[in-house]
Amino acid sequence: MYKPIITKRCSHCKKIKSVLEFYKHKNIKDGFQKQCKDCQSRYPKTENGKQAIRKAQKKHWKTPKGKVTRKRYKENHPHHVKARRKVDYAVEKGILPRPDSFGCSFCHKQATEYHHNLGYEFEHWLDVIPVCHKCQFI
Repeated sequence: MYKPIITKRCSHCKKIKSVLEFYKHKNIKDGFQKQCKDCQSRYPKTENGKQAIRKAQKKHWKTPKGKVTRKRYKENHPHHVKARRKVDYAVEKGILPRPDSFGCSFCHKQATEYHHNLGYEFEHWLDVIPVCHKCQFI
């Protein structure tokens, strides 16, 4: 029998709160964000805050846990990794122009990376479109 969720633990402040104190998120199993609204509102929106997060993420990839996570991703998604490497190589050798020389294919802001819109099969490795970081996950 289905049992509705009434409370949830915030992943940031670690407090158990009512689900009404969490934003909805359809891609998460229980349907709610992992952080409560209070913690979410404190999320860094300034460039310094974003840089601090990037620095922490970069540091995480050097830890044993980060290395295991990266290794597991490479094992589970070998086509993604090979396709990404092929695009990076093509940009480095001048076969493809840098993505930041284009506008995003979706929102027309400056693009930051390429997206494999046709898939990660061998024949589509260089069939990419420029997108901004925000639109990469659309």
